[in-house]
Amino acid sequence: MIDLGQDNAWREAGTGQWVASLLTLLGWTLATTVAAGASRLLSRG
Repeated sequence: MIDLGQDNAWREAGTGQWVASLLTLLGWTLATTVAAGASRLLSRG
């Protein structure tokens, strides 16, 4: 395997990791909610 030494540059640690995980979870929740709302709105017509 080729190692270019970029592993630590892209891997968050500590508080940054928790913030990134929380924002990802919130993004998935928002996207799911919007998709469900759009689906319900389109099925009414």
